[in-house]
Amino acid sequence: MTHRVYLLAGIMVLLMVGFLLRLFELQVIEGEHLAQAVDQSRLVTEILPPRRGRILDRNGTPITDNRAVYHLAVVLADLELSGRARRDIPVYRFDEQRLDALTADLAVRQPRPPAELRDILLTELLSHPAVAQRTGARKRDADLALVTVPRRALAPSGADTDIDTQRLVESDLLVDDPREALARELTLRWKQPVEVCTEDELHAAAQRLDEDFAGGSDEHALAVLDPFLRAYPLHLDVPGHPPVDVALRLIEADRRVQAEAVLAQLLGEVPQLVHEHLDRALAAARKPLPDLGVYFAPSARAEAIAPLLPTGQELPEIRLGAVPGVRERVLLVQGDPPDGDGLFSQLQRHLAASLGVDGEWLGALLEKHGERLRPVVCERDYGLHQIILDPVRVERLALGLSSQLTALGRPTTRLDIEQALAAARAVADRAWDGQTHVDPIALVSDLPHALIVRLAGHNCAPPADLAKAFDDADSPLPGLSIQVDLGREYPFPGAASHLIGTVARGRDPEQRSGPITWQGRSGLEGHYDSVLRGVSGLQVRLRTPDGASVVRDEAPVAGTDLVTELDMELQVLAEDSLTHWYDLAKALGTTTEAMANSVAHDCGKGVAGFALIDCHTGAILALATTPGYRLEDLRTKYHELDQTRGKPLLDYATMPDQMPGSVMKICTALACLEYGVLTPGEIIYCGDAMGHTPKGEKILSEHGGAVGDCDLPTAIQRSSNVYFATIARRLGGERLAAFASQFGLGRNNALDVSDQRPGFLPRPSTIARDRPAEPHWAPNDDWRFGIGQFPTTAPIQVVVLAAAVANGGHIVRPYLVAPAGPPEVVDLHIRKDYLAEVRHGMEMVTANVPHSTAKSLVLEGAAAGCKVAAKTGTSERGSPETRRNGTTPDNAWMIGYAPADNPTVAFACFIHSGTFGGQACTPVVKRILERYFAKYGRGGHAVRQAPAE
Repeated sequence: MTHRVYLLAGIMVLLMVGFLLRLFELQVIEGEHLAQAVDQSRLVTEILPPRRGRILDRNGTPITDNRAVYHLAVVLADLELSGRARRDIPVYRFDEQRLDALTADLAVRQPRPPAELRDILLTELLSHPAVAQRTGARKRDADLALVTVPRRALAPSGADTDIDTQRLVESDLLVDDPREALARELTLRWKQPVEVCTEDELHAAAQRLDEDFAGGSDEHALAVLDPFLRAYPLHLDVPGHPPVDVALRLIEADRRVQAEAVLAQLLGEVPQLVHEHLDRALAAARKPLPDLGVYFAPSARAEAIAPLLPTGQELPEIRLGAVPGVRERVLLVQGDPPDGDGLFSQLQRHLAASLGVDGEWLGALLEKHGERLRPVVCERDYGLHQIILDPVRVERLALGLSSQLTALGRPTTRLDIEQALAAARAVADRAWDGQTHVDPIALVSDLPHALIVRLAGHNCAPPADLAKAFDDADSPLPGLSIQVDLGREYPFPGAASHLIGTVARGRDPEQRSGPITWQGRSGLEGHYDSVLRGVSGLQVRLRTPDGASVVRDEAPVAGTDLVTELDMELQVLAEDSLTHWYDLAKALGTTTEAMANSVAHDCGKGVAGFALIDCHTGAILALATTPGYRLEDLRTKYHELDQTRGKPLLDYATMPDQMPGSVMKICTALACLEYGVLTPGEIIYCGDAMGHTPKGEKILSEHGGAVGDCDLPTAIQRSSNVYFATIARRLGGERLAAFASQFGLGRNNALDVSDQRPGFLPRPSTIARDRPAEPHWAPNDDWRFGIGQFPTTAPIQVVVLAAAVANGGHIVRPYLVAPAGPPEVVDLHIRKDYLAEVRHGMEMVTANVPHSTAKSLVLEGAAAGCKVAAKTGTSERGSPETRRNGTTPDNAWMIGYAPADNPTVAFACFIHSGTFGGQACTPVVKRILERYFAKYGRGGHAVRQAPAE
């Protein structure tokens, strides 16, 4: 029995010794290796982009397509320190107050304004990868306002409520000075004392402090106080008084204490003495503000004030602008390792160079004002992983990648890579799906395929045991990875750019924390983004030192192709025709001296617009504008495009900034017939003007060939001003505006064209609001409205006028993509004989008879025999003097439809400073219609062709 006990005890001792030996081996001998293996084992999430749907024209030709886009990405976790090396790195926390203290300390030693110093500090800190940004605990109420009460409203009135009013006057609820009311509002909302002074009062108080403590020989006080006292522009807009803008400073209690402590340390005084002197200096500097005739109070006390007001007296609010410091920003700066330089030293050298100071002195200031913490404390305080980067790996990546990219033809500096790393860190700190410190984050975007092939493999890491044995055994470009994405390409460069629109990297608006994907921002890309976008896929890999395995794999779902009504052949031709309208006019022989002068002086700056639609459905076949731009240039040349003459970023086919001129006469004619103020066949005598001044000058002159008796078709053919001004006066502006609005004038009329504006549609009932300088509707306003010299329109709007005449009195809504149901068409129920009058006149416009304004609009070639019905327009701009000297030539317009006997399409053309609609627009319309009928024949495009696969 005893032997068995001894044997069992011996076995237990041997097992215990074996256990301890194994534990010693795991903890001491293999501990570092195992810790590294654990550190290198992680789940990596990769978002798989879906194929975005293409945009096709009506014949199946791609307008936009997909192409491969290559990005260099970085996995920040591969650049991090681990183990004890990570734990030994300090982190310096700078909240708003500590950053203000650092700025103040610099300001008393630097001949620069404190605001400039603070901007330099923030710029350098936020663009360095060693700095993380967090949101502080301080979150303040930003919904601030003041309430006002007119002083006269509180004067005794003999009513019973005077007792309440007197109590209100004698209370401290109301004050004369808006600064005091603002201070109370901030104090009540922010739960801490806040004082307010003006910018001038702060300067005066600082000067007095300098005199008190240094006899005026030094000027340190303003440099110290400035960073701590937030600037706030107060805008007071009290009814009956001119607006008042006051530059204020907010003196928060905790910031004031800190500013006084810094100033006391600088002056060698006690903070209490500085506090007392500052109180006296601010009181002495106080100056009254302009009297606005009202009492002020904080909105936080409005409920206490309202019951004491006289009956019927309101309590108007003055909303306050954004108050600084509502959300506190905290910066976490990575320090140096105990045994050498690191990213902190690198950052201090950058800052020293930008500020022009000694680097070691600046580093001492950073350590003095920053709160020193350990990484684990930062993680506990903010609930976020604190990235601690390895300075050796960061330097290797920055230097290696910048030299590689430069050698391969893309010049890049080390500073560029460091700033890109800082941007990647900011993304990782948000911890969005697929965008954390363990996931690839884009570092350098949109690189060519050949360059990516050269860089592939540079990030290959050596085996863990080799890396452990040799200090320099690391990948040439640590942390780098290659991402393949899908981008957009445009088979018709520069064509239909406004219609196509842009895409940008972003999130699904319905998913705040979803993956970053391509999102449509404008145009068709934006309007139909949900159709084109598709659904991103997801791949999750488990990465270990032994390799990687896929634990989750969800394939992306491709977006749907979008078929539009556009014909890209006609679209490209229309844009080219608008660009070369003058050359086309010369070839056709329709140029005039006024047109030549306009082109020579570049008065129109190339601005023009054109619309071609199916006159029965509203389908847009072409919607062109010039000048144009390439969508690829928006990212790199936006500001250049924005400053280019002619403003190519604006769509002149859809933005109604110009008066339509005589094309408006078609609307006037239909309205007058419909309301019964004009009858078919009625003859109206048209003199040389609507009237004359006492000096004999003409008021609203008539065109030379239009004097005499006119019926409606003749008035349309000759574009008689007097005729249409006369019938517009019979109708009146209110009824004409109501009729015009049915066609889409004064509103956005197209279904899915994003770059639209409503334009200006005048009405007698709203003229006081729209034209406050001349608030009354005058008789000549009816005249001007009737001939198109009052409203503003765009080709996409007035083309509907022509379509309605062509299709028998139906209003269509233009669209780029066919709606799910039938097209939106509204029947005006216009009598056939009314439409016949207007059609006859529009056909006479292009007839080869005297006084026709577009007799050169005769189609040739394959389109020969297709008669065009049209109406020309010439809209005046500028003043009589600028029109006489030629600096503001007239704009040219034309609308119409074809074929006249069996219409299929309607068109509208606008050429800025084209001077005459018949001469400038005719060659453009002629060229486009000839191509249209050569392609589709007299029957038109009505039979849709199947999209190409």
